[in-house]
Amino acid sequence: MSRRWQNFFGWLGFGPFVVPPEFWRKWHNVIHHGNTNAGDTDPDSFGTLRRYRADPKQKKFAKLAPGSGTWYSYLFLTYSFTFHAQLVLWFQARKRKQFKGFDRTRAVRQSVVCVVAWAVLAVLSGPLAVFTVLIPFMVANVLGQGYILTNHFLRPQTATNNPLDNSMSLRSHPVLDRLHFRFSHHVEHHFFPKMASNKAPRVRAWLEQHHGERYVAMPHSTALKLLYTTPRVYKSSTELVDPNRPERVVDLLPLQQQYAASNRG
Repeated sequence: MSRRWQNFFGWLGFGPFVVPPEFWRKWHNVIHHGNTNAGDTDPDSFGTLRRYRADPKQKKFAKLAPGSGTWYSYLFLTYSFTFHAQLVLWFQARKRKQFKGFDRTRAVRQSVVCVVAWAVLAVLSGPLAVFTVLIPFMVANVLGQGYILTNHFLRPQTATNNPLDNSMSLRSHPVLDRLHFRFSHHVEHHFFPKMASNKAPRVRAWLEQHHGERYVAMPHSTALKLLYTTPRVYKSSTELVDPNRPERVVDLLPLQQQYAASNRG
């Protein structure tokens, strides 16, 4: 697919989230895929306890996250894709060396245009903006984050970037899986980012057969439940901790053993 068509579909898919296509390519395709669950380097991770000790103010941010136990953490899925994208664009893209050469100023201007488009729609809709702006925005975030937040947050951090060890797939309802272009096949996506979604089940079958002891794909509902019952910060490569309650530690290795494909049935 040409870059022009990529941008066209990118604006359709990511524009409503206030995420310009070129920014998504740099952030997700290059930096996240190249540093998946790697210490404090992956822009899509809540990072390590070391970072929170170095900057205690970040502990407030951890309270927003699923698993923190705060009442407002249950709203996180309704806005967090757009919210996180803006944090990456306005702060991480300005400071991190991984974004060197990226035209951040252009991406900021494009994001502002997206916000203006939402604002115009809200003004034109009047009281109906609840149904034309607010609810669609929240539902879109929930649907996307219901997959995205489970892809890595329940997996260990790793020194080598192997999707079998730092990523996780889901087992979703077959109808939803087709409607959502097999978004549940995330390990498969990390192995073959440009692969057509209809090929992903074949990759899953091969991984289950040949690497069943390492390939993890748990039921979608189970993953969401675990997301809200485990903390988000890494104490060690295989342990999660709540920086606001350091005594609360969860070992991730039993999840690997329980939900590896070799243990199904």
